[in-house]
Amino acid sequence: MDDKDLEKIENLMNRAVHRFKGEIIQAFDQRIGILEENLQHKLELLAEGHRMLFEKVESAHHESGSRFKNIEQRIDVMVGNLADHRQDTEAHKGYKVCEP
Repeated sequence: MDDKDLEKIENLMNRAVHRFKGEIIQAFDQRIGILEENLQHKLELLAEGHRMLFEKVESAHHESGSRFKNIEQRIDVMVGNLADHRQDTEAHKGYKVCEP
């Protein structure tokens, strides 16, 4: 074996290593692309879940606001009724409403 043979072997090895390196890089890039797509899909699902949750919270907030408004109206009516009843009771002779 002379220097030319060693040079040929070295060239063959360099080409094989270069080709193998390219295959590794290509496989790695492909795997990274797949992982990126999976991550993007999961982030989209997460964002959709957050959007749906936000809509439900907003809906519950508006619904509870209208319920509280309804309750406040009922309390106002009851207070008015009690005030009217007290006046009616005190209008009769001999009845006095005691304060607690």
